[in-house]
Amino acid sequence: MVHGRQGGADPGRGRAPSSINLASSQSRIQDVDYASTTAKLTRSQILQQAASAMLRQANGQPGAVLARLR
Repeated sequence: MVHGRQGGADPGRGRAPSSINLASSQSRIQDVDYASTTAKLTRSQILQQAASAMLRQANGQPGAVLARLR
């Protein structure tokens, strides 16, 4: 009767892998959250730098647009 003894031999033994899986799952969720937040921050910084570069370029040559329109 091997099947009958599996569940009753050590009730705490079956819980250890479950708690390890839970901790592993929580760690993966935190890793994904961190990666997502980092990606959003990086995107925001790139957009800010691009906007600043465009403004610098536009402010550096105010007469260039008027000269091209003539």
